[in-house]
Amino acid sequence: MALRWYISGHAPWSNGYEALLLISWASLLAGFTFIRFSKITVAATALLAFSILMTAGHSSYDPQLTNLQPVLKSYWLVVHVAVITISYGFLALGFILGLINLFLYLFKSINPRKGQYC
Repeated sequence: MALRWYISGHAPWSNGYEALLLISWASLLAGFTFIRFSKITVAATALLAFSILMTAGHSSYDPQLTNLQPVLKSYWLVVHVAVITISYGFLALGFILGLINLFLYLFKSINPRKGQYC
């Protein structure tokens, strides 16, 4: 990301491909931030970053560096887009961890001998 920023001369979240890269980096940041609270966070972070990067690689987004549109050359727009895009990584990791916890509580509460909930 830093190399793309240096070469293009603008923040690297101006198209869909770069936004997906930023979201995957943000999900890694979120995973390393919350790793001390749960050990399953590492697996969820790896799964999330893998799926986002595979989406970026297999999508029809063009990874080529292009010039920025004049309307996107505002400082505040760069900050706004960065904060919103990074929040998608945190939101996605929270969603994945929530699903994992939901399934763990669901399968933990089923009594295997009687087939009923405990």
